[in-house]
Amino acid sequence: MQTLTWATISFQERFGKRLSMRAKDTIVLEYTCAGMRLGVPQSMLTTTYDDFLISFNHRLDRLDAGYELTGTVVHNVEASVISAKKHWITGLLVRAALMVGYSLLPERVKCKYQLNILKSRTARGIQRVLCASLWLIYPFLMLIPLRGMMCLLLVLEPQLRPILRSSLQAIHCMDILHDKPVIPKSDGQTGLPDYISWLASGKQRPPMLQMVLVKTLEAQLRSGSWTNTIRVWLRYPFTIAETCAECAVHSITDTAHAWRSQLKESSLFHLGGEARMPLHIGIIMDGNRRYARQLGQHVLVGHAEGAATASKVLEWWIKYLPNTVSYASPVHPKYLTCWAFSSENFERPEEEREGLFAMMAAEFKSLAFTSLVHLFRVRVKFIGEKNRFPLELLDTMDMVERITSTYDGLFLQIAVGYGGRQEVVSAVQNLLAQNKEITEQNIGMETYCARSSVPPVNLIIRTSERRTSGFFLWDTQAAELHFIDKLWPQLTEIDWLDALQSFSTREIRGGR
Repeated sequence: MQTLTWATISFQERFGKRLSMRAKDTIVLEYTCAGMRLGVPQSMLTTTYDDFLISFNHRLDRLDAGYELTGTVVHNVEASVISAKKHWITGLLVRAALMVGYSLLPERVKCKYQLNILKSRTARGIQRVLCASLWLIYPFLMLIPLRGMMCLLLVLEPQLRPILRSSLQAIHCMDILHDKPVIPKSDGQTGLPDYISWLASGKQRPPMLQMVLVKTLEAQLRSGSWTNTIRVWLRYPFTIAETCAECAVHSITDTAHAWRSQLKESSLFHLGGEARMPLHIGIIMDGNRRYARQLGQHVLVGHAEGAATASKVLEWWIKYLPNTVSYASPVHPKYLTCWAFSSENFERPEEEREGLFAMMAAEFKSLAFTSLVHLFRVRVKFIGEKNRFPLELLDTMDMVERITSTYDGLFLQIAVGYGGRQEVVSAVQNLLAQNKEITEQNIGMETYCARSSVPPVNLIIRTSERRTSGFFLWDTQAAELHFIDKLWPQLTEIDWLDALQSFSTREIRGGR
């Protein structure tokens, strides 16, 4: 893991542009989160680039102590990789990767360990040519993410397909993905391997080259009998043309949305002085099931899309915070509460309920392994009556709270099993148990927000419908309401900025 971290930073700095300390910290955190997903103890992981360098050098010192044994292992691994049976194109790529990868190693390592393929002067000349070429093609390499590169290898080397399938399955057994519910397949879905959908996905919309490689791999996998082969490859040019057209349309749409977001950001934060911002934003996420029904899909598909939107909201929340840091006013959106599961949701059908529990466990684990959470020191807390949830989900919540318990940068509350009336009743019961007087002030001290030292909500954002459904009955007395006539999975970055702009233009009198 540390070697990959070093290689990633070295590759980008050598062939791309010089990285800032924040960018290096982000890369370290990405690999740290990946290690946490795979079960690597936190004591063996680092969260900053400076700590990473110290740990990495300590490990190099240990390798130097066992130089003879380590050198033998290096040469044996090199020999096995070079001699493995593979397509000639794959063989060339492997040799090129070894040459370029060796150039990225620390000088202290290159001085002690010499690859056999670089012993000749000709090989070292080829290495220099490859490194010089990467200066030119680096921008194009960035167009294909890691999954696209893996797809290219599977297209060139069919022998890797069962290895990828088994590797993904092994990772899923330890990773967050095994917790996700099994969504019933629609009639239009094919029997392609599960890793195809994984290769065609990503945190961002996959680029055109990645999708072309995926369609090529699909064509290869469908080429079983000679009749299928003819039919598939006759249709292949039209499939690629259709894929390119779809990617072009998406690219134009995404560019237009990005421009609109930048214009909205400029008008909100950079024109007309300081914009008034809420300190605590509460979100009622509504419309997942209706969204799925509109698509003719299972309701869990709608919940999965809703979970993806919630992840985007977390990014938007953090993305626009720097605009308010320089404000003279200390008030900026430091607190965010998302209502993920209400107490009434326990009455939903068992299949949907169990699917939601599995999906929540997966998303909450993913939250703990998200670099943004650690980079911006986001403390996560779950509020609500949690005793009705499965033990596995409770363990996941405890794990997320424990990992982020020392953070104090931003505060994210996730309401699960929450009901507004239940919160007030619980506050009164707590007062009675402490033999305290039932007063407005005392009840206000026993709400979920008060017990977590979180201020009352200033802005409530709700999609789909124009009601609050009892959300924070006690702590929203002076909150502003912003309703969005969209279903939750349809929420966009523009909608988020519109909500902030709507709040900034209102006259906040606090009941006076």
